[in-house]
Amino acid sequence: MFIGEVAKRTGLTLKAIRLYEEAGLIRPTRSNANYRLYREADVQLLKLIIEARQMGMRVSQIKTAIRYVQGEIDWAHVNAYLTDYRQALLQEIERLKANVKQLDACIAEMNSPEPADQPAGCRA
Repeated sequence: MFIGEVAKRTGLTLKAIRLYEEAGLIRPTRSNANYRLYREADVQLLKLIIEARQMGMRVSQIKTAIRYVQGEIDWAHVNAYLTDYRQALLQEIERLKANVKQLDACIAEMNSPEPADQPAGCRA
């Protein structure tokens, strides 16, 4: 399929599709007339890229996730990368929860009268 059809199916602009191609995320083939030809796998990968960008992934991270083997997308590698990325997000959530808990304790300490024998902790 041509780039216009891909744009319709993904909601991406022609410029965005070309940028993802220049970044090496997608690899369309070329027709005899040198037009880009996209496969269904390219459309699915572009949809995944859209979702990943909406979740905050950088293009460099997405590029790491995408690997081609003999010209075909290595979906197992994409899946493994996304699984690892999910785990990293879960760890980050736990770290942020701990930070919030520490901050709550700090705020509570600042809002309570300080007994003389208690360390100042978070007090300014």
